[in-house]
Amino acid sequence: MCKRKLRVANIIEEGKLGGPQLRILAIAKELRHEVETTVIMPRENSDSFRQKCEIANIPYKVFSISRITKELPVAFRYVFFSIFEVLLISKYIKRNKFDLVHVSGGSWQFKGVIAGRLAGVKVLWHLNDTCMPTIIKKIFKLFSPLASGIICSSYRTLDYYAPYFDNSLPLMVIYPPVNVSYFDPAIFISDVHPSRSRIIVGTLCNINPTKNIELIINVASCFKSREEITFQIAGPVHKNQESYFLRLCNLIKKSKLTNIEFIGNVSDVRGYLSQLDIYFCSSLHESGPMSLFEAMSMGKPIITTNVGDVSRYMLNDKNGYIIESVSDVKGAMKYISKLSSNAELRSKLGSQSRELARNYFDVEKSSTNHKNIYFQICRDYL
Repeated sequence: MCKRKLRVANIIEEGKLGGPQLRILAIAKELRHEVETTVIMPRENSDSFRQKCEIANIPYKVFSISRITKELPVAFRYVFFSIFEVLLISKYIKRNKFDLVHVSGGSWQFKGVIAGRLAGVKVLWHLNDTCMPTIIKKIFKLFSPLASGIICSSYRTLDYYAPYFDNSLPLMVIYPPVNVSYFDPAIFISDVHPSRSRIIVGTLCNINPTKNIELIINVASCFKSREEITFQIAGPVHKNQESYFLRLCNLIKKSKLTNIEFIGNVSDVRGYLSQLDIYFCSSLHESGPMSLFEAMSMGKPIITTNVGDVSRYMLNDKNGYIIESVSDVKGAMKYISKLSSNAELRSKLGSQSRELARNYFDVEKSSTNHKNIYFQICRDYL
């Protein structure tokens, strides 16, 4: 039995709201009666993340934290100011007497690891990707001995990074969490009025090249003569991805497509997912695509590239479809055609998707796993 709440500093160097940020919030809320979490985040691009922390009553601290990027002004700050940023964060960790530092943003986020160890605090490093430049992996290998434990967000991530860290460390694979009680198709959402005269194929993501939106556009091009099938892409376009977004828009214009649209950021994710008939994940590589898991929880049939651990829990014709490659237009076409013409099959696969979400991704299971590895590392506080 813990004498007091465990005090965790959860550090992330990327402020833009996405899967890791939502996971931090979900776990902090679930564990708040046993673990006191303070989120440490950058000032830049974190307005939405800060707002969600305030709504959830999760304490946070903002620092000027530069990030690794191709944007020259930011890259300049990273090179010349990182040491000062690390020292400031370390001082804050030590002054506030945290028991554990949870570094949440992946293998490239070294500052929290160094700051935690400089403060004399144990560090848990959370890995959440399956593709990084070789130089990042080498730097991760250099700093990985500073970690007291590792979380991987999929077994594929574990396999990817296993050569770069000591496998005798406390280690756990924890999938990104989904609140299956909230993402429940049985809950009626009054402001959603889906049109049943057409089939909506959609995806939800931060618009960037990793999401492979070109595949969805190429698939939509093959359906442009079928007015009953339409495609939607939801999600924000951040400033550093505006040129990529423009290329996508030009591709749509060049192909003269009227059956696909970008609908921008959505404030009500559950509402957006509820009006889809098919969820299509087109990513090149991901460890744990949270929006995919949320769509599963909402009882949607899934078509996806083989990212993360989807091949561990998805079987074709049972709970969704995995296409053969990240450029498999014909495979995606085949499965969309099959699902669009068979409402009974969509319902069957959607029900199986929800059952999978309940069994694998429920936030209660994820938070319990987080708590277990927290206390495993911090045995002094048991």
